[in-house]
Amino acid sequence: MKIKDFIYKYSIRLFILIVAYLIVSFPFQYTQEKMNDVSQPVRWLGTLLFFIIACFIVRYRKKLETVFAKKSLFFIIFVMIFALQLMTIYVFKIQPVNDLLYLHDEAIRMIQNPMISLQRFGGYFAHYPNNYGYLLILYCYYKLLVSCGISVGSLVLAGNFLNLLVIDIGILCGYIAIRIVKNIKLANIWMLLFLLNPWTYFWIAYYYTHTISFGMIMVLLLLFVLIHKEKDNWKGILYSAFLGIVIYIGIKIRITNLILCIAVGITLFIFWKQYKFKVRHMCLILGMVAGIAVSVFGYQYKFQNMIPKQNTQEFPATHWLMMSSHGVGRYDSGDVWFTSQLSTQKQKKEKTIEKTIHNYKELGIKGTLQLSGVKLREVWLTGDDDFTKMSYVSTDYGTANEFLNGKHNGWILMYSYLMRMAVWCFALVAAIGMLRKRNPWNYVVMLTLLGGMIFHVFWEANPKYSICFMGVMMFMMVTGIENLCEEEKKEQKQKISMGNVMLCLVGIGLIVCLQPMHNYLKQNPEALDQSYVASQFAQSQTLNLSLKKNEAIKQSFLTKIRFQNITFSLLNNENDFTVRLLDETGKVMESARQDQLSYAQNQYEWKLNKVKNSGTYVIEIVNQKKDQKYKLPVYWTGNYDAYPNGCMYRSNKKIGKADLVFRVYQ
Repeated sequence: MKIKDFIYKYSIRLFILIVAYLIVSFPFQYTQEKMNDVSQPVRWLGTLLFFIIACFIVRYRKKLETVFAKKSLFFIIFVMIFALQLMTIYVFKIQPVNDLLYLHDEAIRMIQNPMISLQRFGGYFAHYPNNYGYLLILYCYYKLLVSCGISVGSLVLAGNFLNLLVIDIGILCGYIAIRIVKNIKLANIWMLLFLLNPWTYFWIAYYYTHTISFGMIMVLLLLFVLIHKEKDNWKGILYSAFLGIVIYIGIKIRITNLILCIAVGITLFIFWKQYKFKVRHMCLILGMVAGIAVSVFGYQYKFQNMIPKQNTQEFPATHWLMMSSHGVGRYDSGDVWFTSQLSTQKQKKEKTIEKTIHNYKELGIKGTLQLSGVKLREVWLTGDDDFTKMSYVSTDYGTANEFLNGKHNGWILMYSYLMRMAVWCFALVAAIGMLRKRNPWNYVVMLTLLGGMIFHVFWEANPKYSICFMGVMMFMMVTGIENLCEEEKKEQKQKISMGNVMLCLVGIGLIVCLQPMHNYLKQNPEALDQSYVASQFAQSQTLNLSLKKNEAIKQSFLTKIRFQNITFSLLNNENDFTVRLLDETGKVMESARQDQLSYAQNQYEWKLNKVKNSGTYVIEIVNQKKDQKYKLPVYWTGNYDAYPNGCMYRSNKKIGKADLVFRVYQ
């Protein structure tokens, strides 16, 4: 009993400590001079708006309770979510970038080449075999669609709908689970929270392992709830077999999906007396094992020729531990080069472990704690989860994108940060309530979230990694709301209600956040420095060209927004060239020599003399010396055009579906 009490109490206290640290850190991050390019007026007005909404909820909470008790509210909110998701897809038209771009393109290549095998992978897929699981899902999904007559050009949109389906299944599973273990009011509040959550919409276009993991964790949670409540042995065994299948697929896609299963195991150990062992439980365990076994054999049979048996280029898990042990704990190109140049798996593991130990020794205890704090804030406190960095590439760059990743995106960023802060405030209330009153399901959810936090303290830190745990985060928020409602009922006879206390706390928090903002009436010019008009910044390879004198490389592009700045990438700056901007008729509008451009980190920046209007233009790089070699970063594939409104040319001859790495902005 002492061991169980120790695990239960101190795990909750550790969670409270981490959440309290995040809450305390928020005002400091919030009031820094430059916070992800969000200007001070936007922070002021955004917080004021959030405060007004909080006051409205507290003031009319009694009337809202009767609304949330209605069964029809679920359907209304679900339809609203779905409609907004569709609008996000068709209005912003976000295209795949970075890791997703490689997965999407490779899945198409596998469809078009039946004899392909992952055995011959190089580069990205050779280094990151953790993406094989999701790649195979995309491959099967795309293959099914192509066999039904869907064109390859429509597969980006199809991928968006797959992700939308995964997200909505996760939301639906969470609704059912909360309705079973709690009540319909809280289940409807869960739906409302996802209606208000910006993540529900802006991550649809990035159908990567993070979003599918969210859906899988919520499916796993619902299956555990159904198995626990099911009295029919045969149904329970079927649920368990399905649970085993989902567990195996989930591990193949992302290892963090196993954290919920570990949390359930720990919870069963602590609450063992409430669940006496029966023959039925043994049948459920056997059903789960059978589901895993069927998945293993099916996976090996279907994809045995695709899975590499020996891959010396594969990065071991210790590589991510190494990246996590210095700097800000994020992706590091130097670490990638370090692991890549080691020839064997044994060397990769040994050398990355050595470097990891060396990094932590250099940090010491104080430095390690500081780095852990940085990673906690990076993964769990950044409310936008980097969605703006994954939504630059689109087909026509309409004005709507200005509010997502352009000069007006401060509003959505501010809303995202405040939404995340609200989640942690309610999660803190939920955790404190768990110390007073034990509830196994609340503890499972809390333990899953705590496991994710601890895992990413030692693993690479990335804001996107919190997406997997978005469901359990919102479950904790719902639990916090439940605890506040219960406390208010206890204090109805008292003059000071819990609602008034929360209102006062929100007011104090508002003052604390805004007090240091001495310059809140001033614009932050850095927030408006780049408004992307056209952008193609994803790279798949380097194009090596030898150009004769006066021979040119061209990149055409379409813009619907005015612009004055152009950047393009070139990996060697010894060349002598002239860059020109042409209109759609081929007329030279402006030109500049290489020495007139700004150069930094392999990028040339060209500020035009005059602002140009919307239309079709061409960037032309003209070689000025005899037989010079150029190294151009490009995205070039036969399967997917990353920037469909433009193309790359050499001496007026089109280069496949290649695009120069370039950006055009205000």
